Amino acid sequence: MRNSPCPGRRRTYLVAAGMSALAAGALTQQHVRAAMPFGSEPVAQDRVIALAQPLSNDRWTLIVLEQREPAPPCWRRNANGSVFTYEMHLPESICGRYLSGSSYSLRAGGQDLRQPWRLRVDHSNGQLQLLASDGKQAEPIVIGSGQAAGSALVELRLQNNWAFERRTFDGQTLSHLYVAHSNPLPVLLAEARNGGGIPTLLARLPAPPPPLAPEPRRSLSAPADRRTKARAAAVGATTTSRAIQTADQPVASSSSSRPARLEALRAGGPRSLGQGAESPELSPGQTDGVIALQVVPYNP
Repeated sequence: MRNSPCPGRRRTYLVAAGMSALAAGALTQQHVRAAMPFGSEPVAQDRVIALAQPLSNDRWTLIVLEQREPAPPCWRRNANGSVFTYEMHLPESICGRYLSGSSYSLRAGGQDLRQPWRLRVDHSNGQLQLLASDGKQAEPIVIGSGQAAGSALVELRLQNNWAFERRTFDGQTLSHLYVAHSNPLPVLLAEARNGGGIPTLLARLPAPPPPLAPEPRRSLSAPADRRTKARAAAVGATTTSRAIQTADQPVASSSSSRPARLEALRAGGPRSLGQGAESPELSPGQTDGVIALQVVPYNP
């Protein structure tokens, strides 16, 4: 008979198998969490400011400040467009500082724009522009603009419905900020190629088709209606024919009366009553429909 394994060794095997299962479950959960996309939520736009900071060799960089507490203020706007900041003298709990691409990024149509997309500040003839580019597009996307004021910090005002949003993940709010737009990236690229306006294909939407006219209701007595119309047409044709025949016949004199017609018969006048002297004689055996009686006195 074979000896059974040692109970202590069996417990060791069970503990090792349990640890392996827990480790595999933890790795699977991490992969699932990593595959989940980031979300975002809006922030108060008056509490976030985008600044262009001058560097050497006419280079500029982007700095974003956030007023996290109502007071004291993190910045002050000057009349010439420059901005004076106090973030170096305030803690992060009051004035949040976002100084590089690791603390702010781009988002379009609910999707993160990862590398090679980046934010950069371009300077030309005193005008500053905040651009989004990936190095492959001929026309970068214009996000904000401002005017240089010497070597001071300058505010870059966002345009074209760009706004700041905060990154979220799995229901938690993160400190990372987005410069976000609701339109997807292809629409933004088309607008950039069109000079910043709405693309022609998107602006000229086809007109909706006109509504269909309701079909006429068919009567249940359609055959009867057709027969009625046919009878009316036949009666009209008969009436027209009779009217033509009457128009071709001479009209009897309105001065004729019954005593006059009787006198004409006694005098041997024409047999056709109601006609003038020019009326043609009736042929033998033909009658005009009027029967005249002559009284002959009886002489015994």
